[in-house]
Amino acid sequence: MNDIKQASQHEIRFCHIDEADLLMNFIENHWKKGHILAHSKELLDFQHLDKENKRYNFVVAFNTQSKEFDAILGFIPLSKYDTSLKNLNEYWLAIWMVKKEFAKHGIGLKLYYHFIKCFEPSSIGIIGISEDAKKIYKAFKYKIDFLQHFYIKNETLKDFKIASFSQNLQALSSSSTHKIEQISLASFKNTKLFLAHSPRKSLDFFINRYEKHPFYTYEFFGIFEKDFLQCILVMRENKIQGAKCLRIVDFAGTFPSNLYTQFQTLLQKRQCEYLDLLCYTENASQIVKAGFICKNEQDLVPNYFEPFEKKNVNIEFAYKSEAKDYILCKADGDQDRPNILPLSSGGGALIHERLKSSSFYPPYPYHFKNLLCA
Repeated sequence: MNDIKQASQHEIRFCHIDEADLLMNFIENHWKKGHILAHSKELLDFQHLDKENKRYNFVVAFNTQSKEFDAILGFIPLSKYDTSLKNLNEYWLAIWMVKKEFAKHGIGLKLYYHFIKCFEPSSIGIIGISEDAKKIYKAFKYKIDFLQHFYIKNETLKDFKIASFSQNLQALSSSSTHKIEQISLASFKNTKLFLAHSPRKSLDFFINRYEKHPFYTYEFFGIFEKDFLQCILVMRENKIQGAKCLRIVDFAGTFPSNLYTQFQTLLQKRQCEYLDLLCYTENASQIVKAGFICKNEQDLVPNYFEPFEKKNVNIEFAYKSEAKDYILCKADGDQDRPNILPLSSGGGALIHERLKSSSFYPPYPYHFKNLLCA
């Protein structure tokens, strides 16, 4: 593939491995001041470094006169965490930004076309979109909606510090013989659960994306029917104000029905206020039948924990794929990452970045505000 395309004073190409400082400076000064990717090279490398091709997974507009980046488009191939997935050509987009003074020069569009030409993606997903971005996705006939937010509250608690709930689950059948147990991923090398939906992930993807995360600690649970594994859940615990909650950030397989009692046992054992799951799936009824409640406007179930904000946040997404079983989870793309640098990493300053993500450009002139991917 051709890495460089000349566009007047700009080279449209990938970010070279020795240009991390240029990239981080652009993110700090033109995307979001204090953004963690502008301050943590470790996290930048974990999400975007392509060691094999000696580059960062950003298409950039390199200004041959100023020797700076004037626009960037970040992307994350699923094969970043498992090279065996490379031939599937499935991607998530991340930061997409053009400097104010070049907003009407069309270089943002050129970044996009360079990405498409080089990779010919079979699916692209984006979580967290603005009103301006929505216009673009509509022009491209993307599926646009909000992530569904499901929860199970700890029925033994009366007072909740993190969230507040208006709904109570109706009595469910207790005939389920399933069990939920913490597992080691390495014990299930031959599982076929990852064939259940798209975009296609794998056990190695889960290991490299979650088990080896440089900052977050993820836990893995299996849903079993006797000794048969039916679903793998990736969870992360959030602690705030002396209280705790559990969040399912990803899963593989399908949710069996009537798991309410088993999830209650887990919540009570862990002394957590609730368990929640943000995702998009055409089979939402399957999750409800498992024992979850779909959040309504009277419920208050926060999304931001770094820093903590006790309010609802509806997260909009867009995707394009031929697959009928496409699913988006909270941890897809660059969404489940720290916004605060741990003190051990030389940080400590508050880094809070709203869920604003990338956007596509339509194949015809379409001028927006200077924040082309707000």
